[in-house]
Amino acid sequence: MSAEKMRTTPKRSPKKKPGRSQQTSSQKVSAEKNPPGRNMALPKESPAKRGPGEESHPRRQPDPVRRIAAGLVDGIPAYLIAFIPYIGGLISATYLAVRDGLPTGDGQVQSLGKRLLGLKTVRLPDGRPCDYLTSLMRNLPFAVPALIMVRPVQGWILGSFIWGVLFLIETLLIIVDENGLRLGDRLAKTAVVEICEKKS
Repeated sequence: MSAEKMRTTPKRSPKKKPGRSQQTSSQKVSAEKNPPGRNMALPKESPAKRGPGEESHPRRQPDPVRRIAAGLVDGIPAYLIAFIPYIGGLISATYLAVRDGLPTGDGQVQSLGKRLLGLKTVRLPDGRPCDYLTSLMRNLPFAVPALIMVRPVQGWILGSFIWGVLFLIETLLIIVDENGLRLGDRLAKTAVVEICEKKS
C-alpha cells in the first residue's frame, strides 16, 4: 500500500525564483525610455527665480548666422591684436577668455560681439548668466592659439593655423547641432540665447 501511495501522490515542483533575465527586463525597458547622454537643451524661462540680467528676456535659440557674426566681431580684432609682438597675444588671449563674462551697463553679461547682435551666453541647465570662470572654460580653445602667437613669426604661423581649424570646427557644430552647441559650450555646459526686448 505504501508503495502504491508513493506512486500515485504527485510531486510538488519547487517554486522558481525570478532569474536575472526577468529582473533585468524591467531595467532594460526603463533604460530604453530614458537613455543616458541626452543632448543638452536650452533652459526654459522660469519667472519664479530670475538672476541679474534675465528679468524680462525670454530665451530663444538664435540664428546661426548671428552666432557666427558675433564670433567674428569678437575674433577678428583679437586675431589682429595678437600680431603685436610679445604683448598682443596676451591681450588677445585675455579678452577671448573672459569675453562672455563681461558685465554691461544694462545689467547683462555679454561679449562685445554678442552685445551688438543681441545675444548672450547662459549656463545650463538653469540659465544663469555666464561668469568669468565659465567663460574661461568655454573660450579656452581660442585663447590657447592666441597665447601661441606671443612668439613672433613661428607663433604667428602656428597660432593662425590652429585658430583657423578651430573656427571651422566650431562653426560647423553651431550649424549642425540641434541646440547650436559648439565645443566650448559642451566643455563649459553653456548655451547662447537670443535677447528680446521687453514689449511696451
